[in-house]
Amino acid sequence: MQLMMGKQFDLDGNYDDHAITFIASKCDDISCSEVIRALHLEDDDELVAIEDKIDDNKSESKDWSKKKSTIEKQIKEIEAVIKNHRQDVGEYEKYLEAIKDGETFVPRLSSKKKVTSGKKRKNSRGGKKGSPKRRRSAEDDASSSNSDDSESDESSDSDTNSGSDSDNDSSSDEEDSDGNASNSEDEPQDQETEESLKAKIKETKASIKEARTLKSELQKEKKAANDELATLKKTLTKLQKEKNAFCSLKRSEFSRDVLKEDFRVGLKDLDDAAAEERDPDNFNPSVNIRDYDAIDLPVFTCSSRDYVRLTKQVEGDGEPTCFSNIDDTGIPALQEWCHALTLSSRERSARTFLAHLQTFSVSIQTYVNGISGVTATDREALRSKWESTDEELDQDDQFQLDDDDPYAAILGGGLYSMKETAPKVDAYGEAVGITPRLDFTKVIEDNVENLKAKFREGLADKCRTGATQASAAAVSTSDEFAGSMHWGTYRATLRRHGFFRRDLNVELLAPFTKNIAASWGKLFETDLFDLFKKATLQTIQKLLTDVENSAAPGLKDRTKIQGELCLEEAKVALQKSMDVVSESMANEQKEISRCLAPHVQDELTPGYDRAMEERGAGSVARQKASFHDFISEAKEDLFEDGADVIMERLANAASAVGDGLALSLGELAQKIEVNLAVLWEGVGDDPQQVHARRAIVGEVEKILGQIELWKDAEKLKKERDQEDLLARELLVDEDVEMND
Repeated sequence: MQLMMGKQFDLDGNYDDHAITFIASKCDDISCSEVIRALHLEDDDELVAIEDKIDDNKSESKDWSKKKSTIEKQIKEIEAVIKNHRQDVGEYEKYLEAIKDGETFVPRLSSKKKVTSGKKRKNSRGGKKGSPKRRRSAEDDASSSNSDDSESDESSDSDTNSGSDSDNDSSSDEEDSDGNASNSEDEPQDQETEESLKAKIKETKASIKEARTLKSELQKEKKAANDELATLKKTLTKLQKEKNAFCSLKRSEFSRDVLKEDFRVGLKDLDDAAAEERDPDNFNPSVNIRDYDAIDLPVFTCSSRDYVRLTKQVEGDGEPTCFSNIDDTGIPALQEWCHALTLSSRERSARTFLAHLQTFSVSIQTYVNGISGVTATDREALRSKWESTDEELDQDDQFQLDDDDPYAAILGGGLYSMKETAPKVDAYGEAVGITPRLDFTKVIEDNVENLKAKFREGLADKCRTGATQASAAAVSTSDEFAGSMHWGTYRATLRRHGFFRRDLNVELLAPFTKNIAASWGKLFETDLFDLFKKATLQTIQKLLTDVENSAAPGLKDRTKIQGELCLEEAKVALQKSMDVVSESMANEQKEISRCLAPHVQDELTPGYDRAMEERGAGSVARQKASFHDFISEAKEDLFEDGADVIMERLANAASAVGDGLALSLGELAQKIEVNLAVLWEGVGDDPQQVHARRAIVGEVEKILGQIELWKDAEKLKKERDQEDLLARELLVDEDVEMND
């Protein structure tokens, strides 16, 4: 694939580091573990530091999570205690109300259940009231309350043989702290009084308040833990993005180096192939034709998604997944590179605009300032010899703008164009004037023939040789292609006329393209229009000299000045035309180089279809045999016709260039006549025109002054750039000497 890609670039005439830019996208799609393992980054200091921070973060998060769980458990316990205390307070208040009303009250939450009345009375027997099952249920309800309302309502009897050593005080303490109702099963209980119930209510409410205070403190600690965990989570996300960015940048760095080295190797292979073809006897592959280490292919690794997210260009697209720094996405560097790539064309366009503006301004200035001192006879003599139209035009209407836009001439269009009028002829019926004299037909025809000759000399023999080589290798290439894949893949390739996962048409052309690649690239790297430009400028210069020689003495100086302006504008316009033609030729040669594979595919379509007609048992072998036989029969004409197609399309491209030049140079001839027409055009003495001319002179002087400032700035920039270049070269030389 690398070799085929290099051949295609060379056929395009652009296989060089100044013409190719490699852009790798989706750099935010990263698997850190794969990159670390593949690039052996386990011991990288920066990565180790990041992973240590991640481990510390996870450990700290784990500690805070445990602390949070403990706090939540404590809060739940306190909430249960508060709930039980509230139930106790409710029961105590009901108990107190019953005592006040002299009613019987059965405590349901107390560990000792006993039917009581509103009067104090001694219990006549020991033990607990109620069944064991009910007592156990009551004790279970009261065991978690940690309340003061479970104070025993029984009194210890001095003659009770309970076997217990505790008294009422110790029993009451146990009830307050442990929630137990009595010292033993057989110990008698005291009845509650209003005072004891009020005390228990007060004490239980105090316990509730104390529990609430403790719960509030625990909730603050829980909030602090949640805040800390949230901060740690954000930090972990940031650290993970930092790790992702580190791995992505390392992968990008590695990929750039590999791509640049592959490009150097591919370029050397192509250079060696061309050198071996030129001089096989003296070819030495160990000797480099050029300094390949100095070749630096521009490679950009980019993440457009993270760039869009970081710059907030799209709402609701989420946060970036890999990069936190815009520069790390690679998009700013790519943008700068794109601006740098267009700098030369933008500078050229600016210079063209400047030249048009200066020529136009000087033409106006020369015309207005040079009116006095020129006789009407001198102007009329010059007109009769060089004006190409015979119609008497009104002063205000004798020129028209090329475009509806009155500024089209200044902004790069034609300066002015002549109206469509009948051409002026001499006594012999021959056209006279500047435009007919500037007939570039012969120059254009010579250029077209020169182009065709260059194409034939540089490529005709190579195409024939390449066709022979491709024909000789066609059968073996087809058989190897068929045997290198599964029968289903081969069948799919036949169904798609040679193009599926691989392109059989391109592989059949490989010997052909390899043979012409170097010559093709070399041919189109040369200036194909150098002789044409020289011939065109010589024709224009000769005409301007003739005009100057034919002018009256009073018009000589003006004619010379105007001729120089015309020549400068002609150079600018001609260069603009050459740029357009060169770009058109470059695009056409790319299309021509890519027409071979479609041509081969069209020629092989009957063979593909015939092979696909095979069905049933053994059809795969019959398909291969069918296509093998078709290739054997068609290979001679297949590639010879391909060579003819290339040469024919190149000839057509040369003819198309000639047609384009004829149109642009015809317009150029009209521009030159319009510029020279100011030498013989008369002016009116109307006061309004005089005032208008005086005003326009001031404006033109301002424009010309600004143009000079722009030119001075350009010169200063060039000088500074040259100084910077010399300084860098000197610094490099000093580094080399120090290393030596």
